Amino acid sequence: NLRGTSSSVKGLMRHIPIEQNLMSHHLKKLRKAGLVTRRRDGKGALYALTPTTQLDGNDCLDLGCCKLCLPAKTGE
Repeated sequence: NLRGTSSSVKGLMRHIPIEQNLMSHHLKKLRKAGLVTRRRDGKGALYALTPTTQLDGNDCLDLGCCKLCLPAKTGE
């Protein structure tokens, strides 16, 4: 997940069961909004929350129209 670390699209898909193209689409939108960053990692990319992205106490980001909540931490 993106909490304090970076992750690939496939890594995120382990937590959010959606198709790869849809995950990439959402990450692109979040990147354009300045909420996540992307850096190249070989042929792929790693995504992370920007340092200025603030989550509430429930690990949710209030976007105004909706809330984006990160899944609970797992023992990865």
